[in-house]
Amino acid sequence: MAHFDPSSREEEAREEIAATRVARPLAATLLAFFLALLASGPALETVAALGEGSEIWTELPHSDGGTLAHARAIIAELEARFDHRSELVRRVRPPAQELLLAALHYGNERAYVGRDGWLFFRPDFDHLTSPARSGELEAAAAAVIDFRDRLAAAGVALVVVPAPVKLAIEPERFVAGAPVPPLRPAAEAAWRAALDRAGVEVLDPAPRLARIARSGRAAYLARDTHWRPEAMDEVARELAVVLRGVAALPPGEAGRHLERALAVEGAGDTAALLGLPAGRGGLARERVEIRPVSAPDGAPFRPTRGAPVLLLGDSFSAVFSQSDLGWGAGGGLGERLAFHLGLPVDRILRNAGGASATRAALADELARDPARLDGVLVVVWQLAAREITQGEWTRTVW
Repeated sequence: MAHFDPSSREEEAREEIAATRVARPLAATLLAFFLALLASGPALETVAALGEGSEIWTELPHSDGGTLAHARAIIAELEARFDHRSELVRRVRPPAQELLLAALHYGNERAYVGRDGWLFFRPDFDHLTSPARSGELEAAAAAVIDFRDRLAAAGVALVVVPAPVKLAIEPERFVAGAPVPPLRPAAEAAWRAALDRAGVEVLDPAPRLARIARSGRAAYLARDTHWRPEAMDEVARELAVVLRGVAALPPGEAGRHLERALAVEGAGDTAALLGLPAGRGGLARERVEIRPVSAPDGAPFRPTRGAPVLLLGDSFSAVFSQSDLGWGAGGGLGERLAFHLGLPVDRILRNAGGASATRAALADELARDPARLDGVLVVVWQLAAREITQGEWTRTVW
């Protein structure tokens, strides 16, 4: 310590700590509380184990190799179990989170609480505040350009659709007096500029979604990361016009697809991150109207192999298409695009990893069937805009 030269902030912290005085009764109370809390974890887990209800004391993955990698995997598995499945966590975390939400409007490290019960996904904040790191942005832009060129060599056009993060469109729902949307971080603007210079066709939904938000209507779900069905449908309608400008699509067939209105209720994926029991914390389920698409005979929409349009999409495309996402089925981006085009549409959906997952899936299908793109005139690549700064960008080869 003789050669330690603290910074001004470190020196200030040391002075404040040195000046802090805690009364002996309070110190004893705090110490007793923390010791009891530490002891309660093993005690609760032991009781659960005796009743064969423990999720900690279960068999660990076995390997004969005894490698360092296997040891690390076991340690990571144990940490995950204690963090998410221990008796202490299961008994204490939900009521504590409910109390924090009700009393302080406080979420957790993954879900932030906005105004009027709105919730926001932590990675959205990280995306909006990410610096424009040239090396990472070059890799992200290069992967898109390379994909465009590979498709072009096969006679297929590409349209990229980056779905904005919720906070970029609905900042007023988080804090009063927020900047006028759409908000666009420097990293996203630089990525888009690189694509523009390379001549990549991009449909940016942000201006249209921001107009919806500025009009007083919601463009995004209150407690979910995704757009509302009517906002998504406006994007699908605009996309249909753009596609006819970049590819010689056949004329649409009136009556090829039918639609109907269907009310659905969902809790929201961001609300689920709080870990509260259903119906707790004052977070009511949200009711929206989706418009599922069907054939004239009433059969549900099915993607068509060899359709002139192939959609590669993440959960923004699937949110109203796959019922396991909590918002009904049959009315996602692919279905609505087919309805507005009056044409069949094919699709490959992966609910995460939009930077590379759907491209990798297409490459795998092409490896099995080199004729996979026969009949396809244009590929729509929809991805969440946060992938620009948080995704793993690799070039896909086939």
